[in-house]
Amino acid sequence: MNFFEELKKVQFKEISLEENIESNDSNIERIETSIKTEIKKSNLILQKKFDNLEKEVNNLNLENDTLKKELFKTERERKELEASLFDILDVYFPLDNLVEDKDIKIMTNLMRKKTLNILRKMKIEETTKIGDSFNYMYHETLNTSLDESKVYMVKSIISQGYAKEGKILRVAKVIVEEK
Repeated sequence: MNFFEELKKVQFKEISLEENIESNDSNIERIETSIKTEIKKSNLILQKKFDNLEKEVNNLNLENDTLKKELFKTERERKELEASLFDILDVYFPLDNLVEDKDIKIMTNLMRKKTLNILRKMKIEETTKIGDSFNYMYHETLNTSLDESKVYMVKSIISQGYAKEGKILRVAKVIVEEK
């Protein structure tokens, strides 16, 4: 073995190592730059997605507000329709007892039945019949005063009461008598 040749090999290896270190430094810088670029791209993509989601949420909130307003308007219209139907029934109900003409009685009774069918389709029920026991939840008495210790029954109905799914829509106005 020749010492000088071995030394040249070692020196060559050292030069190679230095070149390798410089090359690695350059590679690391390129990798670092590449990573930074990818991070910036990813941030931009995420920001765009975030902005799109924010716009979508805002649009959904606007749509929700619009639907709430429409629901409120529809509910108000439904209540107005119910009130109109109740008023129609208040007119037809007593007419049957007041009118003596048989044809008019048949017509008013038919109109009343048709209106009641509309109410049934809306799941609205009458709450009072003549002869029912007086109940403060369903009835408002037009008598001047009642003794709370006595039991009363409905003698006549001035204005019918209505309920929907157990909820009172309108209290019946009645005249009562002691049982």
